[in-house]
Amino acid sequence: MILKMVYIIAAGTVIKINMKTLILIRHATANNKQTSQTDNERNLSGTGQLEAENIAQQLQQRNCLPDYLLCSPAKRTLQTATILCQTFKLNSSLIKIDNTIYSGDLNNILSRLHCLTMAKQVFVVGHNPNLSWLAHYLCGISKTIILPPAGVIGLEFSIKNWDELSTSGKLLFFIKP
Repeated sequence: MILKMVYIIAAGTVIKINMKTLILIRHATANNKQTSQTDNERNLSGTGQLEAENIAQQLQQRNCLPDYLLCSPAKRTLQTATILCQTFKLNSSLIKIDNTIYSGDLNNILSRLHCLTMAKQVFVVGHNPNLSWLAHYLCGISKTIILPPAGVIGLEFSIKNWDELSTSGKLLFFIKP
């Protein structure tokens, strides 16, 4: 299917119609798991907090603001997402917690993304290896993608609806902390 691109110029800003942007963010560096602690309970380390602030600032400089933020329920991902919201001065109610991002496989995460409706720019804050596999799959490239802690990959899709999401992603940027 060929989509015709329509541009609207409003107040000097070009808005692309029929485009969706997906920003995949691996949580920042976490503390090591303590004996009495579950994996879900791990907090960001001091370094991780600085990394999250750094990637938030870099995303803000690129004018990447989410209108939907999907997040794993793990404490370290929620802390990363909260730092993003604070930097962007967005209400943390934007964060939508979804167990699929923590425990689902590639197909489960894709199914979740296919259910999105109105959002144009979606952030997913999650974990490896699933986010790296998802980025690799959606880019349709042969080179392996490995997101480091606090790594961010931006992908753009020429699609009208999220249920059309496939291997047609165009790599916009790759941020390493």
